[in-house]
Amino acid sequence: MIQVYIDAEFDAVRYQKRFEQAVISFGAVACRQKQMLDTFYTLVRPRYFRHLTPVVKKMTHLKDKEILAAEPLEVVTEHFLSWLQRFGELADIQLYSCGPDDRRTLMKNCAIHHIDGALFDRIQDLQKEISATVKFQNKIISPSLSLDDMKLIYDIQGAVDHNGYLNYRRDKRYL
Repeated sequence: MIQVYIDAEFDAVRYQKRFEQAVISFGAVACRQKQMLDTFYTLVRPRYFRHLTPVVKKMTHLKDKEILAAEPLEVVTEHFLSWLQRFGELADIQLYSCGPDDRRTLMKNCAIHHIDGALFDRIQDLQKEISATVKFQNKIISPSLSLDDMKLIYDIQGAVDHNGYLNYRRDKRYL
């Protein structure tokens, strides 16, 4: 069984008189038996806006010109599917994320762009699973611990970064 851990970053966009989250980057790490096999990372060009919000620029360190030069979600989804198929049958690949936002937002973006999002519907939320195992006095501390909470509990150092490519470049093992 191949495990694929995904992470996507989003920015808010006004769409049909409501604010929606739009995918701006998408990354994944493929593993087998706790051994990393490969990584996937790409920026995503949003369809309904041309400028990132100041908050997202600060969090991700991305620039408008980088996002505008990226491929649209339709193409990114095709590339991701091709990348996954290198590891075998899709039925033998399990997708994971930390938190419900990646699955929900990827599915919604696929619907808006008329893309088949069935693959993303299979994403399993590790945040709930891990949170359910963290107990104090035999009681679950929280049904959904944040990444910062989990880092504290498991004594993991470093900041939570919202740009997978910067993390990828910093870690020399993956270059």
